[in-house]
Amino acid sequence: LNHPADVAIVTAAVKCIRSLSRSVRILRRELVNANVVAPLRRLLNADSLDIRRQASACICNMILDFSPMKHALLSDGGIVALVALLLSEDAELRLNGLWALENATFNSDEAVKADVMNALGFERLAALCTHVCGQVSERALNLLRNLVFPSRSSSKEGQVNPVFQEMGENLVPVLTAALVASSPAGVAENALYVVCNVA
Repeated sequence: LNHPADVAIVTAAVKCIRSLSRSVRILRRELVNANVVAPLRRLLNADSLDIRRQASACICNMILDFSPMKHALLSDGGIVALVALLLSEDAELRLNGLWALENATFNSDEAVKADVMNALGFERLAALCTHVCGQVSERALNLLRNLVFPSRSSSKEGQVNPVFQEMGENLVPVLTAALVASSPAGVAENALYVVCNVA
């Protein structure tokens, strides 16, 4: 991961970690002990587009609810770094950034969700929910679904109200547009999940 010159070696190392991170046992033990968080975060700003793609995809696996590395990936500007991926000109980086934020907000406490909302902004989230690319819309709706789902440590009202306050009247048109989308079917399905959580 820290090779100073060979892009191919760094890319292969990230791909290896991405594969290993699919094992919960390895994710919770070996990868924690290997201290891979700092190098992966640094590689989000690598010169190589392929390395940035692989690093962001790897973080998607390592930022899940049960991962002991989640806090380290989100702290000290981690959320802002993931949101910055959404501004990339590369479609794969944008999708990985959105997927990582979706995973980060699943079962998260109110503080994490608030940090994500502050960095992302509901105007941008609404635009992503109605994106022309079905994959982007699905991921964005899943992110919205996670944001309005009550966490274990807070009241239901505490999670839903900020969404209504920020998105206001725009929330219903966003969900309506997704529900009537002809394709892919996952867009309408994910919009229904948001409706269920809000209701």
